[in-house]
Amino acid sequence: MLASVRIELEEIQRERHLFRIQESERLRVEHERLLGIKMEEVYLAFNNAETDKVKGLKLKLTREKSKRKKAEEQKDRVCKVTHKL
Repeated sequence: MLASVRIELEEIQRERHLFRIQESERLRVEHERLLGIKMEEVYLAFNNAETDKVKGLKLKLTREKSKRKKAEEQKDRVCKVTHKL
């Protein structure tokens, strides 16, 4: 009787140990999956931030080019007027 209880107890302990190992592995896999998702989100956020920054710089460059073009046109008009004088 005592031997059968001991065998049953050992079997329960083995099952618990196996369950803990399986649960640990499941949690590890889930953690890796979530980490992969988070890394993808960070990558996309970084690219979006860089894209916004690039768009801002391009807009600034366009404005500066426009200012320069207007300044050169004004300079040309002034030069023509002064040349006529």
